Amino acid sequence: MLPEKHAVLNSATLTNLIISEQSATNMLATYFRIEGQKLQLKQQYYTRFQAVIPAKKVFRFFRIDNKIDALIRCDIAKKLPLIEPDMEF
Repeated sequence: MLPEKHAVLNSATLTNLIISEQSATNMLATYFRIEGQKLQLKQQYYTRFQAVIPAKKVFRFFRIDNKIDALIRCDIAKKLPLIEPDMEF
């Protein structure tokens, strides 16, 4: 999932920060699909972990996972400038 997500993010930077409506729509669809897959994967692991690990430890694991994900997102956000909007609203 990460390589595909990075490809989506990098495609925005390769176009000089100006994208078409269709490109934006496609990138958002891909982004939400990837986020949905991540959530499904976490739910699957939650079910597996819950069967063999106490709930407090499972909760702690997912808190740590969330913090790592936040660090990764922060790093990506620092590297990616905002896309310039069309002034046609």
